[in-house]
Amino acid sequence: MGPLLDADAVPQGLLAAAVNGPFDEDPMTVAGLANELLALWGRPRITQTVVEGDLGPA
Repeated sequence: MGPLLDADAVPQGLLAAAVNGPFDEDPMTVAGLANELLALWGRPRITQTVVEGDLGPA
């Protein structure tokens, strides 16, 4: 979907889209792509929250 966004060629009639990536893909990259699609239709963006802390021993 990235090349379609870059070329401003996303169809205006698009009603649904799935955004996913390889399991090792940075989730923030996937969320960024989804946010670009949402912005085209004036929809609310995905809320991003960073949680930091110690999860203890593995």
